[in-house]
Amino acid sequence: MEGNNTNREIENRKRRNLLTLFFIVLFYGFGEGTFFIVYQPFLLDITGSIFLTGVLITVFSIVQFLPAPFTGKISDKIGRKKMMLIDTPTRILGLFLLTVSNNVVLVTIGLICFFLAGVIGMSSFQILLSESSNESKKGLMVGLIFFALFAGGIVGKFFIIVNKGFDARFYFFLFLVIEMINWAIIAGVLKDVKTKNNLKKIKKVRSTLSERSVWSRIITTPKFRVVLIFFTLDVFIWSISGAVFIAGLRDHYGLTNNDIAFISIWFSISNMIFQIPGGHLADRIGRKKSLVLSQCFGLVYFSLNIVAYFYWTMALVPIMLLLLSLGQFFVGISVSTFIPSEQMSLTNLDENRKAESYGVVTFIRGLGIIPTGIIAGFLIDYIHYLAPFIITLAGILFEIWFLLKYFRD
Repeated sequence: MEGNNTNREIENRKRRNLLTLFFIVLFYGFGEGTFFIVYQPFLLDITGSIFLTGVLITVFSIVQFLPAPFTGKISDKIGRKKMMLIDTPTRILGLFLLTVSNNVVLVTIGLICFFLAGVIGMSSFQILLSESSNESKKGLMVGLIFFALFAGGIVGKFFIIVNKGFDARFYFFLFLVIEMINWAIIAGVLKDVKTKNNLKKIKKVRSTLSERSVWSRIITTPKFRVVLIFFTLDVFIWSISGAVFIAGLRDHYGLTNNDIAFISIWFSISNMIFQIPGGHLADRIGRKKSLVLSQCFGLVYFSLNIVAYFYWTMALVPIMLLLLSLGQFFVGISVSTFIPSEQMSLTNLDENRKAESYGVVTFIRGLGIIPTGIIAGFLIDYIHYLAPFIITLAGILFEIWFLLKYFRD
C-alpha cells in the first residue's frame, strides 16, 4: 500500500511539474520573444561595429557552455529545482544591468549574466522535463513545452510590432519582471521527481565511477560519439549564419526592430503550429528520420535568405521581406522537427548522471560555437553578406549525409 501511495505521489508530482513548466515557459517565451529581437541591434548601436558585435556574441556563446559539466554535476547532486532557483536571479541581475546602463562594459557584464543563467538552469530544466514525462510520449511532451515557448514568443514579438516607440531597455525591464514572477512559481510549486531513496541509489552508483567516466563513456561509446559529433557539427554549421543574423538584418538591410519583429514572428508562429506534431512525429518515425527532415527544411530556409538578397538588390523590398518571413516559417518547421529528437537524444546518455552528461555534451557542442560569431562577422564585413548562408547550405548537405550513414535510433 505504501508503495502504491508513493507511486501515486510521484505521478501527481510529474503532472504538476509539466503543468508548471508549461506556464513558466509560456511567460519566459514572452520575455525571450522581445529580448532576442532587440538585444543584438541594441548591442550593435553601442559597439558601432558588426565585427565587434560578432566577437562579443562569441564571448556570450562561450559563457553558455563553459560551466555546463560543472552545473550539470551540481544539478545531479542537489536537485533540479534548486539549480533553477539559482539561474533565475542570475538572469534578473543581467537584465537589471541592461536596463540601467548604456556603458559597453556594464552591458557586456549584463549579457554575460543573462547567458550564464541559461547554462546554470538549462540542463536541470531539460532533465526535469524528461523525468516528468512518460517514456512513450517524451517527444510529445517536449513538443508541448516548446509550443508554450513559441506561443509566448509570438505575443512578445507582436507586442514589439504594435508598440513602436519603446526603447530596448523597456523590454529588458519587462523581461526582468516576468522572471521575478517565474522565480516565485518555481519556488512555490515545482518539485523534484526523484525521491530521497532514488537519489541515495544514484549517489551509491556514482561513488563507484571515476571522475572521467562520463566524459569517456560519451566519447568512447560509438553510438554516443555519433550523437555528440552530429549535434556539435550541427550547432557549428547553423551558427555560422545564425550568430549575427539579426544584427546583420539591421546592419546590411537597415531594417528596424519592428521589421525584424514582423519577420521573426513567423518563426514563432511556425513553431507554435508544428512543435506538438513535431514531437509526436519523432515518437512515431524515430529520431534519425525526424532529424533528416529537419535539415531538409533548413535547406529551404537558407535558400530563401539567398533569394531574398537578390530581390533587395533590385529594390523590391516588399518581396524581400516576404521571402525573409517565409524563410522564418520554414526554419520554424525545421526547429519543430529538430528539438524533440535532440532532447530525446541528449537527456538519456547516462541514466545515473543525466544532467552531468547533458552538461558535458553542452560543453563540447559549445566548442563548435566559439568561432562562429567571429567567422560570421568577418564573412559579412570582408567577403559578402551571402557568404555565411552559402557555407551553411553546403554544411547542411554534409549533415544529411552524416545522419544517413552513421546515426542510429
